[in-house]
Amino acid sequence: MNKRSILSKYILTLLFCIILNQNKAQNYSLNDLKSKITFSINNFGIKTNGSFSELKGTIVFLNNDLNKSKVILTANARSINTNNKTRDKHLKKEDYFNTEIYPQITFTSSNISKGKLDKQYLMKGLLSIKGKVKNIEILFETTSSSIGILFTGQFTINRRDFDVGGSSISLSDNVIVDFNILAN
Repeated sequence: MNKRSILSKYILTLLFCIILNQNKAQNYSLNDLKSKITFSINNFGIKTNGSFSELKGTIVFLNNDLNKSKVILTANARSINTNNKTRDKHLKKEDYFNTEIYPQITFTSSNISKGKLDKQYLMKGLLSIKGKVKNIEILFETTSSSIGILFTGQFTINRRDFDVGGSSISLSDNVIVDFNILAN
């Protein structure tokens, strides 16, 4: 076999491997130390911020075949932090997150589709808080780096849909949730 023939076979094999690799779903593990979920809600007209830590999850993401993509995320409800220990203790009680009975907040995607912008996606799925499960939609973007892929986005939920905060009239119904999830 001549050098040209060997080189041609090598290039064809390399191209074949690249094509196969592009169609393989990428499995990612959530990097808890570099990921965060934050929220804000108006209480007596004042914006109150908080976050959840102790995040876990698995992300299967293939932007060329989104039907094979899936996201499962869990946050420890007991990890709620609003920078006010008294408030955090109250938020763990029955009328808010009831963390003794419902220690986890989970999201499981059911569908991911391409958004209008490059690297923008729309994810539909089930959010479970305090035993209540609701369909939600989340618009998010991706950014690739040498250490993984960053998923960023924001969505709004109605706290009453999840029986959080009871019928408080001083507390806004809408909660804005932001996330920065780094997956390796």
